[in-house]
Amino acid sequence: MGSLIKAKRYNSNNLTACTVLLILEIIHIH
Repeated sequence: MGSLIKAKRYNSNNLTACTVLLILEIIHIH
């Protein structure tokens, strides 16, 4: 989840980047 916080900080206006990172986080968990 840490990378999601960083993504929000660096790409606050880029929802696509946050979505991609969220998907990557889910893939890593599973």
